[in-house]
Amino acid sequence: STSTIFEGVRVITYIVTEKRENYEKSGGHAVKIKLEKLSGQPCLVQFYEDVTLEKIKRLGIRAVVFSGYSTPLWEHKLESFRGVYELARQGEMPMIGLCGGHQLLGELWAAHNDKKLTKMTGYPIRKLRKDEPDPNPAYHPGYFKEWGFYPITIVRRDPLFAGVKSGFLASEFHRCHVPKLPKDFVLLATTPGCRIQAFRHKSRIIYGTQFHVENWTDYYPAGKRIIENFFRIAGIR
Repeated sequence: STSTIFEGVRVITYIVTEKRENYEKSGGHAVKIKLEKLSGQPCLVQFYEDVTLEKIKRLGIRAVVFSGYSTPLWEHKLESFRGVYELARQGEMPMIGLCGGHQLLGELWAAHNDKKLTKMTGYPIRKLRKDEPDPNPAYHPGYFKEWGFYPITIVRRDPLFAGVKSGFLASEFHRCHVPKLPKDFVLLATTPGCRIQAFRHKSRIIYGTQFHVENWTDYYPAGKRIIENFFRIAGIR
């Protein structure tokens, strides 16, 4: 069993917030390998609907990374998010959400302060203005998107950005966003098109980045440094 395999082993987990059938084509395994290399720990891949806080605690998970997704939240069954909701709200281990995972954390913390999971929505940034170009007409045409590498402005210094200068370039592929900072979170980074590019919980090690830190390149390496910083903050590196 999974519990037996990882018993006594330091391990991180990559929680896939996409449907199972889309895992490979979304590059999920490549991300797992990157996380293992940067953390120096085995990375257990779990699909969001299989997650429970009890299992995460039993396995001794040292850090949680929530993946991005392309399937809108409202196309998933609400009940399937209850485990990650409990984890996000009550789990004490360090966590970071990437792109859709960042949006998911925003939903779980902002929309449900009554501690009850009642809906999952997803919030498009806005519709395109007249004559405004669409960077990817094949993906939700008619909506504003950030698509490509964009300069990210750091608005609050944080250990997550140690060694990273404001204005660094990072990969963006999204049309939805976190429309409002959740209670108890602070804004860390922004772009002109999407205000909440990174946030952090005020008292817990919970981060979210709208940009894809896992999609760094040799020419645009900031994402790699940010992931390394997260694992340092988590006490892993």
